[in-house]
Amino acid sequence: MDETWKHGVLFSGISEIGDRFYLANSYKQAGDKLVDIALKNEEISDVFCPAIYNYRHATELFLKDAIGYDMKEDKKNGHKLVPLFEKFEIYIKKKYKIKCPEWFKNIIFTFNAFDSEGTTFRYGSQHYIQNEFFIDFQQMKTLMDWLTESFQNLKMNQFLG
Repeated sequence: MDETWKHGVLFSGISEIGDRFYLANSYKQAGDKLVDIALKNEEISDVFCPAIYNYRHATELFLKDAIGYDMKEDKKNGHKLVPLFEKFEIYIKKKYKIKCPEWFKNIIFTFNAFDSEGTTFRYGSQHYIQNEFFIDFQQMKTLMDWLTESFQNLKMNQFLG
């Protein structure tokens, strides 16, 4: 293969996708691209679920990477954001003597409120909400940029510290 092979990716049976941070960032970027396409084409409702799923999954993976989550140890919590966030809060308070900002916490708890198990936007479900909510895709993307930058800063600090 040479540089003309730009239409695919080489993936083999012995490959491992072991960098959880890289994977989280990939899901975040996929969410960004869906939001950009939706806003450009005014087709927001067509990509609403996949965009939010990508952002929620990126958030879950960022949290798991930050706390050193081991799937073998913690099968019962699986995709639940609140237990991951609680461990994350303890971790950053202990290691860096800082508290999570409210906007950061709000992202986690908003995803949790609409999709506590990580399945609603992936498989669909009957989700009964008494109130209507408007989700601003531009604001959602901005918040995800902030969240991602926070995790990137944490990752850099882990490498340097």
